[in-house]
Amino acid sequence: MIRQQGKSLALNVIILLLTAILLTVTNPRKESHIDAIVDKLNSENALSGLLARGVLTISPPDYRNMIVASYTLFDNKLATVGVAGFVYVNQDAFKIQ
Repeated sequence: MIRQQGKSLALNVIILLLTAILLTVTNPRKESHIDAIVDKLNSENALSGLLARGVLTISPPDYRNMIVASYTLFDNKLATVGVAGFVYVNQDAFKIQ
């Protein structure tokens, strides 16, 4: 019983480490976050996509890497979240109030 419990623990640790390595390798880079922002805003309106590219060139969002995931802040608002190669864009961070 004790040997099987030890094997089960070892298997769980190996699976956890492999998952962490996979997430680390597929973590999106800063360029992926900026491209996702421009694509999202461009899909709404071509002019807003063009303006977004200009604004992001002048004042790029702050990129934060947490090893297995990443995110960006734009004007102290959460702009994007990236994990496993995908980038989610928070459109509310780019609305003018």
